[in-house]
Amino acid sequence: MKHPIAILLISLLPLQAAAQHVQFDLYSAMDGQLELSDGVFTNFWGYGFIGEAMTMPAPELVVQTGDTVDVTMYNPSNESHTIHLHGLDVDQVNDGVPQTSFYVNTGETATYSFVAKHPGTYLYHCHVTTTQHLTMGMYGLLVVKEPGYVLYAGGPGYQHERDFLFSDLEVRVNDDPLQAFPFHTIRPDHFMVNGRSGDQLLQDQSLWITANAGEPVALRLANISYTVVRCAFPAGGIATVYMSDGRVLPQPFITDTLEIYPGERFTVLLMPQVDITGTLQVDHYSMLDGTLQGSNAIPVGVGIPTLVNGPTWNVAPNPARAEVVLTVGAGALVRWTAADGRLVREDRLVRGANRIDVSGMPPGLYMVYDAHGHVARVVVD
Repeated sequence: MKHPIAILLISLLPLQAAAQHVQFDLYSAMDGQLELSDGVFTNFWGYGFIGEAMTMPAPELVVQTGDTVDVTMYNPSNESHTIHLHGLDVDQVNDGVPQTSFYVNTGETATYSFVAKHPGTYLYHCHVTTTQHLTMGMYGLLVVKEPGYVLYAGGPGYQHERDFLFSDLEVRVNDDPLQAFPFHTIRPDHFMVNGRSGDQLLQDQSLWITANAGEPVALRLANISYTVVRCAFPAGGIATVYMSDGRVLPQPFITDTLEIYPGERFTVLLMPQVDITGTLQVDHYSMLDGTLQGSNAIPVGVGIPTLVNGPTWNVAPNPARAEVVLTVGAGALVRWTAADGRLVREDRLVRGANRIDVSGMPPGLYMVYDAHGHVARVVVD
């Protein structure tokens, strides 16, 4: 009989092997120009990767569960800034609230460190004169992923993913930041999804939700606006909420509409069952009187592939660990795509059973296609 401590150590080995040190190098600046949906530009403040242009929202930071993470910020701007790691489990000195940790003054560089303990959707933003610095654009998403294209350990899997950060601004204030005082007078009049709005969302296909029927889509939704965001999911999508604020819900629930208050984050699994040509409707409502302030629509397109798994098109074992046998009725070139749609590999098959080595492929869900409309879902674990 194995010693209990030895069993525990063995069980921890995969996590230790997968975890890594991740370094992000950012700078803060106050000289950005944001193009609005009407083609007019306004000012914004924010963060960018060292050596790259500043963006609004700030660059999305993506890590995996168990990673040790360092976020270093250089501040060349003429005001002090911080990075508050909103919702993450960090100690006080790394929390980014300057009164209890530290300011990053002009010309200084500082590093915030943490271990990514829980998968989920988080935020980071400046916590100096927070109301003003937020409305000017100093915010971004931070996502902790569970390896293997699952929402969390033992949780449901997904094949596609989209991360959406909802925000707003008042053009008058961004045009002249001194007008931000007093802060309670700010009335947002421009509403964004990942820094885009209106026709910009229709033109940027990287934001569209696309899948085939039966292919689950993970939606990570976060609100850093001054308004309550109401997301209306398309009919036939079957939206199930699994996580809230970086924690697994005791009981997931299905909904057609989800309200997200400022600072909240949710992880939703969309499971389209039918063809869908529609939108994910994003409406912003006033925190003061509940009136509708603005709307955006994210295109959703779902089509149904021909799924075949029979005597002449069969995959076994499935899930697979080191090898799969793909049996086909005729020679064919097959393409493997990952859950995010990336082409992973191509294999030239001959008629009959074909042994395919998958030992070097990352764990996850893959789609295997040929030119005749045959499709198979293959799980590699």
